Amino acid sequence: MKTVPVILGLLLAGAFCGMQVFADTHTLSSNESLIREVEQLRTSLAMRDHARPSLTLRLADLLFDHANDLGKLAPDSTQRSGLDKTRARAVALYLEALSGTLGSVPAGSLKLKIQFQLARLYSDLQSPQAIVLWKLLYQQQDLIDLRREAALRIAEHYEQTATKQAEDFYHKAIELCPQGDACYYPHYRLAWLYHRAAKHEAALEELKLSLFDSKEQV
Repeated sequence: MKTVPVILGLLLAGAFCGMQVFADTHTLSSNESLIREVEQLRTSLAMRDHARPSLTLRLADLLFDHANDLGKLAPDSTQRSGLDKTRARAVALYLEALSGTLGSVPAGSLKLKIQFQLARLYSDLQSPQAIVLWKLLYQQQDLIDLRREAALRIAEHYEQTATKQAEDFYHKAIELCPQGDACYYPHYRLAWLYHRAAKHEAALEELKLSLFDSKEQV
């Protein structure tokens, strides 16, 4: 079947999209070209084609990465106008993949990773669905990295409205850090949380912890 090597080539080519550090016009143009190619190939396949689920997820990932690149541009750039539209397209594709309409329902770590991408997109879109998914991802026990990130996002969500919950979830994120990882970011956020609450000594201690590396050195 001639589509197989083409599909493999597109999947391999797309795997490097997430490695871009800076977004510039050349990168955006390249991403858009690859998105069009994958979209055209996906559209040419029957709904039950065995390659369609993989292409759907690849296209969603490409749109996700493209939205991140668009987000790095200056706020007054005309290219930011399509940012939310790109995110919404990625959301629709991830939801399609989760629904099982493509012939198979993702399970296990794949399902969790799709939900993680959706939660990030919903957060960027400021959708109330974001906190629902973050709480779901925190409850799972299989992927600790995702659980730790979920704890951080839940804490950030509560910072302005429920500081005790925010504090609790920052501590939960710290508890989920791998051994030897100083978990700088939650300590840093806790420092700000305590500073705003006029708990200056606690803020200073958390700030010190945020400066330590994995060898407990500044």
